[in-house]
Amino acid sequence: MKSRTYIGAYGLISDGGRCLFIVKARGPYTGLLDLPGGGIQFGETPLEALSREVREETGLKVIAATMLDVLTARCQYMNSSGQEEDLNHIGIVYSVAQFEGPTIESGDGEDSLGTCWVDFSHLETVRLSPLAEMALLRAGFLTKR
Repeated sequence: MKSRTYIGAYGLISDGGRCLFIVKARGPYTGLLDLPGGGIQFGETPLEALSREVREETGLKVIAATMLDVLTARCQYMNSSGQEEDLNHIGIVYSVAQFEGPTIESGDGEDSLGTCWVDFSHLETVRLSPLAEMALLRAGFLTKR
């Protein structure tokens, strides 16, 4: 079994009683709602990675964000090469306080099948990635399920 650690920066984006998610197109969380964000490229700060990834996946420009927490999830899954993988996923999660622009609804053609806003009152009923669930719990938008 292949073991891998993946470190990314993710944004908890809320507006008027709702949160913005992407629908995962690949990886262990395929089909689940996840926070926009992703891997930190060489030479980027986590905040720069957050801004780039949010723009790519949602179309939004991050104006202001503060770090919420560093979260870790571990899962085993079959990767796209058909190999079993043990993934240690580390997410640097930011609360995005200000943003601008319209959201992309169709996805980025890579990691996202599109975006969706979910009302806080419906968070208990949607299928979330582990990091998204942990971030929403940490922010107080979700109670323990």
